[in-house]
Amino acid sequence: MEIRAKSAEKFLNEGDSVRVVLPLKGRQKALENVAREKMSQFLDVLQERSDIQIQKQINKEPRGLTATIIKK
Repeated sequence: MEIRAKSAEKFLNEGDSVRVVLPLKGRQKALENVAREKMSQFLDVLQERSDIQIQKQINKEPRGLTATIIKK
């Protein structure tokens, strides 16, 4: 998770927005609450590393969960 946060931070520092995607397959879709917790943990790790703003909240899509973040 730290590696992904580091690469996301690199894009945020360049002024880009980052779309965080957590794909879910099969039975994973039934455990959406676990996936939301994992996504929240990732966003918390990223918040500690860099000052971010969540542009689009965690949203359920047919293939998983997504969120869009930008740097403040």
